[in-house]
Amino acid sequence: MSGSEKRSYNPRSFCNTFPDLGNTDNQVDVSTDVYVQHDATEFVLSLFNKLKDTVVGTIYADTILSMFNITLYSEKSATINEEFKLLQSNETTEPILQLNIEGHNDIRRALDEEFRGSEVEFKWEGEKENVMTTKRPTIKTLPDTLIIALKRFGMDYTQEPMVAVKNNDRVAFPLLLNMNPYTAKGREKLKQELTHQKKQEGLVNASSSSTPTKDSSNDTNATTPHSESKTSTSKNKEQETNNDPEDPEEEEEESKSSSSSATDSLFINEDADGLYELCGITIHSGNAGSGHYWSYSKDRSTNKWCEFNDDR
Repeated sequence: MSGSEKRSYNPRSFCNTFPDLGNTDNQVDVSTDVYVQHDATEFVLSLFNKLKDTVVGTIYADTILSMFNITLYSEKSATINEEFKLLQSNETTEPILQLNIEGHNDIRRALDEEFRGSEVEFKWEGEKENVMTTKRPTIKTLPDTLIIALKRFGMDYTQEPMVAVKNNDRVAFPLLLNMNPYTAKGREKLKQELTHQKKQEGLVNASSSSTPTKDSSNDTNATTPHSESKTSTSKNKEQETNNDPEDPEEEEEESKSSSSSATDSLFINEDADGLYELCGITIHSGNAGSGHYWSYSKDRSTNKWCEFNDDR
């Protein structure tokens, strides 16, 4: 549209030539029926499966798929007899990160809950009994473009027969998202930072106990180690970005200052590739059985947001 004077584009001809990715009954491509609602997540997954089958074995396969694929694995950890144990398994690669939003009104809180994991009983090799173990997903590699699908659709099993339902709760998301805390590299860096902080605190306590006549309450260097100050500052600056934008364009100026604050976080210097700037939103209105999709997309050359809605 940037090279045209038209204000809109009718995608009917494109849809007529685009194969219905949900058609698995035969090998013949069937045109997409624009009057049948398709779930956006299922559609994108089908699209990537089709793309994967098309480019596999070519020189473009790794490049194209790595642009969107996110790789995760399941991580189990426990401390047994003062020995830390870690087990990694079930590595998976998907083009979409599907996120449970039940009970959350902010995408970052949902991510925290998703990657925090849970406590389970697990029998480690060499142990006679089960041990309470932390089980959680961890990101191994991040893509160039991250697609996050909010799980709004589900089934209500309390009704007879069960019915499909949709979660219409408002979920806020930032213009700049830091995914480093959920990666293996980011977690290792945070662990090292906390270990360094504890050592610094131990040195301060030892110094204070060895010089009881010194009034350390007025000694800023003694009570506030450098690593603790850095972590607190990062946390406070990160909280400054928690203003929930209701309209992308209205919050553009605010996002610029928020972005500069967020880049001072613990991970930015070595792991800037874990920061994602919001560039597109797909929205569904309606219920679990029917509705309408439209989207917002950011023009990266002008930083202006555009609405794509064929219902207007």
